[in-house]
Parts: sequence; structure tokens; C-alpha cells
Amino acid sequence: MHSRKKAILKSIGGLVQTVALVILVGLIPYSVFAAYLLAVAVSSLTGNTVGPLIYCVARFVACLLLVYALWRLRQAGSRLRNDNSS
Repeated sequence: MHSRKKAILKSIGGLVQTVALVILVGLIPYSVFAAYLLAVAVSSLTGNTVGPLIYCVARFVACLLLVYALWRLRQAGSRLRNDNSS
């Protein structure tokens, strides 16, 4: 029974690792676009409205946080997949 649980955890770890990696790769263009929009908002800042700048900063920071969370999830999946404890 213990080896069955270990095999299930190993397959779940592989699945988590793969899904996190696929989402990370898919998030790259969105993050680049968010960085571009942030640069455009900074360069076109007129001083009258800071709403678009705040929105772009929040969007870019959210992208960075999501990338970090997905990277940690990928690492957790890797640990589950490669766990050799008995």
C-alpha cells in the first residue's frame, strides 16, 4: 500500500511540475506585453492622470508575483516527483 501512495504522489508531482511549466511558458508573452505597456505609460506620463500608470504597475507586479508562485509550484512538483524518502 505504501508503494502505491508513493507512485501516486510521484505522478501528481510530475503533473504539477508539467502544468506549472506550461503556464510559465504561456505567461512569458503576457509579462513582456505588460512590461511594454508599463514603459509606454511611464514615457507618456503627463502629470494630469496617474491612473493608467498605477494600473500598469499593478499589472506588471502581478505578473512577477504569478511567475514567482508558479516557479515555486514547479519546484514543489519536482520535490514530490523526486522524493526518495521511505
